[in-house]
Amino acid sequence: MNKSCATAAALGAFLCLGSAAWAQGTCTFANLADAVASGTYEDEDLLWECSHTFDLSSDNNWGDRLFNIAVRETANPRIVLILSELGAPLGASYVALDIALRHNPHTDIVAVLMALGEESILDTWQIRPEHRYFAPRLTGEEFRPRFPSADANVDCSEFLTPRFMAKTSPGQIRHCQARAHPRARDGSENTALHLAAQYSEDPSAIDAIIAGIPAGGRPAFIDARNREGQTALHVAARHARNADIVTALLAHGADPNALAREDRVGILRQRRGIAPLHRAVRHDDPARAFQITARLLAYGADMEIRTPEEEEEEGGRMALHLAAHGARTDDVLWLLLQAEQSTAGITEGWGEHWLDRRRNDAKQTALHFLTQTSNTPWVFGLALDYGLSPDAQDDDDWYPPDVLCRAWHRCGNHALAS
Repeated sequence: MNKSCATAAALGAFLCLGSAAWAQGTCTFANLADAVASGTYEDEDLLWECSHTFDLSSDNNWGDRLFNIAVRETANPRIVLILSELGAPLGASYVALDIALRHNPHTDIVAVLMALGEESILDTWQIRPEHRYFAPRLTGEEFRPRFPSADANVDCSEFLTPRFMAKTSPGQIRHCQARAHPRARDGSENTALHLAAQYSEDPSAIDAIIAGIPAGGRPAFIDARNREGQTALHVAARHARNADIVTALLAHGADPNALAREDRVGILRQRRGIAPLHRAVRHDDPARAFQITARLLAYGADMEIRTPEEEEEEGGRMALHLAAHGARTDDVLWLLLQAEQSTAGITEGWGEHWLDRRRNDAKQTALHFLTQTSNTPWVFGLALDYGLSPDAQDDDDWYPPDVLCRAWHRCGNHALAS
C-alpha cells in the first residue's frame, strides 16, 4: 500500500508521483465517495494519492461530505483513520457518530469513532440493534440486554469447560448457569464468564451467563478474578474469537481498567498492573487486536496505565509501547496514536513533545520499541509525523536510530528515512 505520500514530510525521502492530468480525471468527489464507501485496498491508495490535489473536507452539491459518506456506508475502519489523518477531521460533521449509529451496521466503525472521541446525542431507541452493546456508554443508561430464553435440552455436566462454551447455544448456557452455584469455578478459578470470554463466538453467551446471576451479585461476578488475577475482560481482550464478546462485557459493566498483578510504585504510589488494553494490543489475530483495542478505548480504557516491573524486561510500559513492540498489525499503533492525540492535544507545555514523555522505566519511547521490531518506512514516518523524536535518549544513551542499527543493521542518522 502506498502510504509514502502521507508521510513524506516526516521522512523527507519519498516523492509523490502522478500527473496533474491523472489527478484531475481521477480525484473527483464522485470517485472518492465510491472509494470511501467500498473501502478496498485500492480505494485506500486512491485516498492517499488524491490527498495532494483534492480537499478531502469538501462537500458535494447536496452538502454531503466524504467523512459522512464513510461513516454511513463503509465497513473498513481504516477509511475513518485515513480521512482523519489526511485532513478530513472528525469535526467535519458534528453528528458523524450519530450517522454511523443510525445507518451503518458495522460495529467496528462505531467503535473507532468512539475511540477517537466522537460523541452522540441519540437516545437508545434510535440506535441500530447491532450497536446495542455501545448504548450504555453513549447514553449513560443502564444496559437492558435481550436475555436468550433458557433451553433445557442440554447436559450440564461439562458446564465449566472450554468445549461446552465453544459448542453450546446461549439458551443452553443460560439453563446451566441458572442451575450452577453463582460462585462455581473450574480448577484455574475461572468462572463461566471467563470461559465464555475465551471460547464462545456469540456475545449473547455473555448475556446468558449474566442472566443466571442474581441482580445484586452481578457487578462482583462480572469483575471476578481467576487464579492469575484476570477478569473475564482480560481474558476476552487477549483471546476473544469475536470482538463483540468484549463489547458485551463492557456493556454489562466490566471495568476496562481493572488490573491484574496490581502494584504500587514510587513515592506517589503510582498504580500499575496488567490492564485489558495491554492484553488487547497483543491479541494473536491482527484484525481482532484492532477491533478489541477500539472497543476498550470507546469504553474509556486508560492509555497511561503502566505495566508492573516484573511483567517485562523493563517495567512501566504503556499500551503504546506494547503496540509498537509486539502488535501483529501496525493498525493498532495507528489507532493508539490518533486516540492519544485526540485526548492529549498536540503539545503539553514546553520542551519535549507529549508523546516523547510517554516513557517506560528505562526512559524508552514508543519509537525505541518500534525500531526493535519493524523496518517498514511508512510506520516510522507515521510515528515521526505524530511527533515521536529520533533524538530521544533512553537510560543507556541509545537513540531510536541506534536501536534500528542494532536490530536491522540499518545505520546512520538517515536510517529512519530510507
